[in-house]
Amino acid sequence: MLHAKEYEIMTSENGTLFFAIDVYGDEPDKPILVYDGGNHATFYRNSEDVVLLDYINKDVQKALKNSDFIVVAEIDFESDRVVRDYKARIKLFKKNPFTDGLK
Repeated sequence: MLHAKEYEIMTSENGTLFFAIDVYGDEPDKPILVYDGGNHATFYRNSEDVVLLDYINKDVQKALKNSDFIVVAEIDFESDRVVRDYKARIKLFKKNPFTDGLK
């Protein structure tokens, strides 16, 4: 599992959540954010790239629970360039085995 060391979350005026993350090599394939309502989420870009997003802001946590999707912008932070952007479905689980036990 990869760990997102640098990422940002923004909310549009209509409440859409935008996640800005590092760019990854392969194209996303059926991306999905797995979320259990806590401080952390697991983002599945494709079958090879699973990214831990930790210490999610409390306001964003509430919004994630009430959203069907997020918009992801993969950014090359060195050149400050958006490489790709796409929607990812949110799947709520009571327990996330990848984040259970993380504070």
